[in-house]
Amino acid sequence: MERGVLLFLARFVEALYSKWNKFQEPPRHPKWRETNLAAVAPGWKRFEAAEEWLRTHAQVSQADRGKFDQFPAAGDAQPAALPQGERDRLFQEFVRWNRARERQ
Repeated sequence: MERGVLLFLARFVEALYSKWNKFQEPPRHPKWRETNLAAVAPGWKRFEAAEEWLRTHAQVSQADRGKFDQFPAAGDAQPAALPQGERDRLFQEFVRWNRARERQ
């Protein structure tokens, strides 16, 4: 891809992702609150600028990381023993599960 296009897309990602929480506020449709920018789609590769933004803006508390080992979907597997990609996917699932639990 052309350098100018990549730069434009990187700026777009920064602008969109940094204001993502605004899409989740009223009067926007409630479905916006269900979106997860960090979700993993099997077989898809995330644009590097988006991946970098997610890495640098991760807002997961240490308490959440501590609860991760008790996450029911992990089953018998120890999350720390999983391959990094599977661990990342499982952690994103955990974050969604934990937030849903906190809302109840």
